[in-house]
Amino acid sequence: MNNTPIYIKLDKSGKTLYNSSNASNNYQINISHSSQKNENYPSTKNTNISLIAFKFLALLYAYLCLCNRENNDKNEYSNNNKKMKHAILILSSYGISYLNNVLSQFNNDKRFDIYIHIDRESKIDIKKNKKLTKSKIKFIKHIFKSKKYSTEMVDVMLKLLIIANKKDNYDYFHYFSDSCYLIKTLDDFYQFFFQNNNKSYMEYFLSEYFLYKNQSFILYKGSQWMSLHNNIVHKLLDNINLFYKYKEAIRNKTIKIIYGAPDEFIFQHIIVNDICKREPQKYNIINSNLRFIRWNYNELYCPNYLDIDNVSKEEIKTIKKNNYLIIRKINYTNFKAIDLVNRLKGE
Repeated sequence: MNNTPIYIKLDKSGKTLYNSSNASNNYQINISHSSQKNENYPSTKNTNISLIAFKFLALLYAYLCLCNRENNDKNEYSNNNKKMKHAILILSSYGISYLNNVLSQFNNDKRFDIYIHIDRESKIDIKKNKKLTKSKIKFIKHIFKSKKYSTEMVDVMLKLLIIANKKDNYDYFHYFSDSCYLIKTLDDFYQFFFQNNNKSYMEYFLSEYFLYKNQSFILYKGSQWMSLHNNIVHKLLDNINLFYKYKEAIRNKTIKIIYGAPDEFIFQHIIVNDICKREPQKYNIINSNLRFIRWNYNELYCPNYLDIDNVSKEEIKTIKKNNYLIIRKINYTNFKAIDLVNRLKGE
């Protein structure tokens, strides 16, 4: 049905106000705005027809407006109740107890699908573990030996992204390690991204810890743990040749990393420098990964394991104030670490 509003034109000349060629009787209704003699006034019959036509058009217009409003309400309801889908991409290397604990946080929730890469050298037996056969786990396999400070970690991240993107049309892709822990409820986690849809969350900054042909140069760098919206994921996969370009430069030592690892700069540099052309706001890239990480700069820039004894009250206030969603690193076998998580959740 045509929702275009109907307008009634008043002709001051006293000529045709309404002319319906589709009507069975081709009536013409005349209204004069000038003072005329009684004999020039419309007949009673024409006046009645005019009133009937006007009422009909008014009712029709009201009906069309009502239909249009109902359609808008339905569309608004549909948009507000659209269910988002999330892919949780887990890089596992610590052991079965760690992996089972990170899986238990998602509780087989239908809004989250799980994709897992288990390090090739891990002793986890996939077939013997019941939790690894749940329906929400879409992919799990040993592929790479994800050695630290090597390009294999980038291969793992990219492979999980490609597989998940082929499986379903996800709104968000989140990288987790098996030492990450949610410090919000699943509903809070879901609602955050629902309310901030189209934004990607990734830490990035310029770093000079690289050499190109033995001369220092700058690349974008940051934590590998990030939450990416599908608009930037599709751009990444459209520019997959850039991953091979940077990995090859590292392998043949054209690019030398003085401090850090390939998985801490390849994604960042491709997204910010190559895709966004140094204007990350174009794709709503927020410079935060929503994860609280305390770095230990004395041990090759590695994160500390956290528990209730080594996180101060001031840090707890900071974590809550900044609305972090995830904390790492957490040792699941350490009760004091779980105490910290419960404290942050307010339990």
